[in-house]
Amino acid sequence: QARVRPNDGLVTSAEALIRWQHPGRGLIAPGEFIELAETSGLIEGIGGWIIDATCAQIAAWRKQGIQLGRVSVNVSPRQLASGELLHQVRAALQRHAVPADALEIEITESLLVGDIGDARSQLAELRRWGVSIALDDFGTGYSSLSTLRQLPVDVMKIDRAFVAELGSDPGAMA
Repeated sequence: QARVRPNDGLVTSAEALIRWQHPGRGLIAPGEFIELAETSGLIEGIGGWIIDATCAQIAAWRKQGIQLGRVSVNVSPRQLASGELLHQVRAALQRHAVPADALEIEITESLLVGDIGDARSQLAELRRWGVSIALDDFGTGYSSLSTLRQLPVDVMKIDRAFVAELGSDPGAMA
């Protein structure tokens, strides 16, 4: 999914979005299978594959002369909890000769519930390498701004519920 600069329509970055091409049902949106992947433990393998496939695509685009600022990949809290995320990212960047600043890791606000110490250290390490960190769907959970301050976040994507009625609902303006 392209991210477009509104004033001139230039594609500045992109977000990698997964879909499942089912042989009988066709294209299935992530809302229908990610929860199952999470609970079954498959999400770690799927997440690693997505990081690798994204880096392969970045490398292919660069060979074609297509330069995007970065491509974003959603990461499951389970990927962080597994302790494999740093290895997966480093291996994919090296395998495809992609600079770290071409990749952005997106985490969800649900990651902020509970002890965030290990997640924070992994995200900080990724950031030291040059990988951008984005917080997706901010405002949908129960995190506090003090918790948010503890994370090395470069980009905050505010949930659409906060912006959908801007200009038409005085409560939304607040």
